[in-house]
Amino acid sequence: MPAPVLHSEVVRVLGEEIVGGVLPAGHVLSLAGIEERFSRSRTVVREAVRVLESLGLVVPKRRVGVTVQPSSAWSVLSPQVIAWRLASDAREEQLRSLTQLRQAVEPAAARAAALRVAEHPGGARKGGGHAAAPDSADADPSADDAGADHQPVAALLAAASRLHELGLRGEGTGEEYIEADVAFHGLLLRASGNEMFAALESTIAEVLRGRAQLGRNPEWPTRRALDLHLELARAIEEGCAEVAEAAAHAIAGDVLREIGGE
Repeated sequence: MPAPVLHSEVVRVLGEEIVGGVLPAGHVLSLAGIEERFSRSRTVVREAVRVLESLGLVVPKRRVGVTVQPSSAWSVLSPQVIAWRLASDAREEQLRSLTQLRQAVEPAAARAAALRVAEHPGGARKGGGHAAAPDSADADPSADDAGADHQPVAALLAAASRLHELGLRGEGTGEEYIEADVAFHGLLLRASGNEMFAALESTIAEVLRGRAQLGRNPEWPTRRALDLHLELARAIEEGCAEVAEAAAHAIAGDVLREIGGE
């Protein structure tokens, strides 16, 4: 089915031009003009415009055309919009704003995750296979649910350990390190038990991958950064909310200072 491929190319090019300022807010495009430029059918062009509209980048109106919207209307947390902005001249600003988002959200997520472990210490270890399954019909089902929610904690520790190992080997720019970092921060958000935090997982993943693609990952991560990830994971496992919160704040704060945002 060629149509999805055809319309995705139109979406990508126009999306990059809009977020990059080549097509400024208020600029009006016509469907006929887009058809001619990309040599695509009206059906493909309409589908591309629908995608851009869903991202807040344009608004189509009959007898007016397709009007480019200001950045205040964009779906700025969309991974697609983030990727385009990181590929534009506004990449530094995008990195800064997303790192500030991380600094606001990740410490709160870390604190929430640790508090959940403190409230259900047995359940927190179920995902790692350290606790026996309840054998009583009177077992509290809410405790079982809590255990399921805490399953990311064991994986979080594993991701932190892997980051530490790879970083000490000077593989900070490698794909395995980057994906371990993405996994770590996604697990952190999920371990919080807060669906709003968890919904930011793809957003955070995009900025972590984008930062690496821009060459901002050091080949040899600092020992402090590696140790902080381990400290954060262990603090959550032990239910130490203040320590977990401080470690998460320090991780994002170090990145923010590195890119000149603080």
